[in-house]
Amino acid sequence: LRFSLQDRFLAEMLDFRNILFMTRSFPLVISMLFGAMSGHTQNVDSLWRVVNRTETHDTARLHAIGSLSALASQRHGPDSAIVLARRQLDLARVGPYTRYIAEAHHRIAAAYSGKEDNTLAQQHLDTSLRIALDGSIHVIVTRAYLLQGKLFGKRAEWTEAERAYRSALGSAEAGGQKEMQASALVNLGNLWRNMGNHPEAIRFYLEALALNEATRDSVEMSNTLNSIGSSFSAQKDHNNALTYFHRSLDLAERQGALLAQATALSNIGAMHGELGDQQKAFEYFLRSYKIAAAIPSKFGMALLQGNLGEVALKLNDHPKALAHLDSSITLYREMDNMNGLAFVLVTYAKARLASGSIAAAIRAGEEALALSEKDNNLNNVHRASDALLNIYEAADRPADALRAMKKA
Repeated sequence: LRFSLQDRFLAEMLDFRNILFMTRSFPLVISMLFGAMSGHTQNVDSLWRVVNRTETHDTARLHAIGSLSALASQRHGPDSAIVLARRQLDLARVGPYTRYIAEAHHRIAAAYSGKEDNTLAQQHLDTSLRIALDGSIHVIVTRAYLLQGKLFGKRAEWTEAERAYRSALGSAEAGGQKEMQASALVNLGNLWRNMGNHPEAIRFYLEALALNEATRDSVEMSNTLNSIGSSFSAQKDHNNALTYFHRSLDLAERQGALLAQATALSNIGAMHGELGDQQKAFEYFLRSYKIAAAIPSKFGMALLQGNLGEVALKLNDHPKALAHLDSSITLYREMDNMNGLAFVLVTYAKARLASGSIAAAIRAGEEALALSEKDNNLNNVHRASDALLNIYEAADRPADALRAMKKA
């Protein structure tokens, strides 16, 4: 695989992937969009040169620091992003540069959300939104409402989340921001899909797709096609799901969008796994993994190691399954990605049970359930409980099995 440094940078910046919907066995990867980030195709060194040049106009430095904070969030985690966003905030207050004050508070809020510190996230988000509304800064208002929708979604407050996403959509329309209109529509689609209303989710995705086409945003077209495919998959319409996943793959390959290619390949593999063709699933997962490792995308690598482990388990190759799953678990822990970790821990628990290690299976299943309940992720709660039911029965613990059955 060959790609430029700029391609690598862009791919990492666009890695907002999260596991939003689960098939019976494999996670489907969908874009989770909270607004475009500025400066994501710029070289890191050039950004730092702008920041460190004292003769540079302050707005240029503020823009560069904001771009670095966005990058740090993806590459190094929320703590690094907070350090840079606070530096942006301090510099913005000297002006004062109201737009960048609002932007810095938003970046800090997003980072605290990533740390699961939702109290501090909400405090900074409220400040960002108030400043942006007072100054009619539509791009920040839109981003703030998108993040607000995410925070409500974490608490399973679906009505409030929908209201926030619709406010983001209205703000983006008022500001003429078609890319962010599409982001809001995708989030609304994700919301409806997570609530189980897949026809309504597809309606929002198709609206987003039309905007992607209007702005010729090929990467987001590919992502939106994946989202549509995931909703068809949820309705067990595998033919339509595969059609949209292949459309996404074809578009990503034409554009040389590596991360979108890896996403589509993974989802196609998941469909073949659901249809019972584990060998074909393995082939697509392996193609996807090679791209994710070449980018490199740690999230993609973690997800695909989990998928390969699932396939190996279905093929009764328990040592290979455990090796892939161990790698996946390590990567998810390094990223502090509790959603992905909970998902793969369930598969790991099943593999441990199949290999006769009941105590290890119980530990993994119980950790998966605790993480899922903390995250209000009902899909993972049901999967973990279902796995624990079988494990507790094997361990002759009927009272625990009964509790797991109720949750499953």
